[in-house]
Amino acid sequence: RKKALAEADEAEQKLLRDIEAAAGRIALLKDLDRNMDGFQHSVKTVMKASQGRRLRGILGPVSTILSVKSGWEVAIETALGFALQNIVVENETAAKAAMAYLKNERAGRATFLPLDTVRPASFDARRLPEGAQLASSLVQCDGKYEHIVSNLLGRIVVVDDINTASRVAKSLDYRNRVVTADG
Repeated sequence: RKKALAEADEAEQKLLRDIEAAAGRIALLKDLDRNMDGFQHSVKTVMKASQGRRLRGILGPVSTILSVKSGWEVAIETALGFALQNIVVENETAAKAAMAYLKNERAGRATFLPLDTVRPASFDARRLPEGAQLASSLVQCDGKYEHIVSNLLGRIVVVDDINTASRVAKSLDYRNRVVTADG
């Protein structure tokens, strides 16, 4: 019983350390999210102005509206590239106001994606060769963002490896970007 008690105490201590480490990681990630680490200055400026109610209709960077299927994060990050920092806005009016704000603040430039003007991509998914899938099928988002996701990812093809990428690119006459799972 003493041995079992000692093992249980040891397991409890390990679990408490794991919980403490996870709590620290959560706090760090929340802090990074709050400070928008990794975002360019102009994006931070627009988001802070929106949070301070100086700008209306700002919905957030593309990276915040997507949820990527497990295992495909690198491929989607590669497919989107800098577009991860494009700012989704409710309409063209909100985009114009944010652009004027950036200009007045001399805070740089940003790309805005108004929900009322962005059009979905057109690609017949039935044309996809075996082993290929559209990047847009690997993410989930709120329904109101579907046109944004389609526009950004609806023509990009994702495959498992470089050999499949070569085969797929050729079969699509090199008209589509092809990204491998590892980017």
